[in-house]
Amino acid sequence: MGEISHVPGGIILGAMLTIAAGNLLGFPANWLPSRSGFILQVLAGIMLGIKITGEELSTLGEILIPVLIITGVLNLMGILSSLLVWKVFDWDLLTAWLSTSPGRMQDMVILAKNLEADSEKVVTTHVMRITLVVIVTPLILLFWGK
Repeated sequence: MGEISHVPGGIILGAMLTIAAGNLLGFPANWLPSRSGFILQVLAGIMLGIKITGEELSTLGEILIPVLIITGVLNLMGILSSLLVWKVFDWDLLTAWLSTSPGRMQDMVILAKNLEADSEKVVTTHVMRITLVVIVTPLILLFWGK
């Protein structure tokens, strides 16, 4: 379902919705091994490592400054947003940070599970972020004349 939909994060969303539906229908997912979070982190690390090639590293010099600026601004926005959510909505600080951090939803959810943050809030926030990007991007492209 997730791969077929071509929705960003569709695989994790499909898996999440399938397990959630099972839970709601009375079929809890208590069959998952207790070390599944560790295994998922290892697999995520492998997936990221596979993408690092000599070609990737050769472009680092020409993109380093923009990447540092983008990363710095996104992290600053994440910090400010997490402090706002923590203070105004009384979320615990770790959940607020993981919910507002720039990053792949899969990685943030795995971290939330392993660090015992509120993973439901983290996944919901990232699903909404991705959904908004998917909806708004065509409008931005239309505005830019693309």
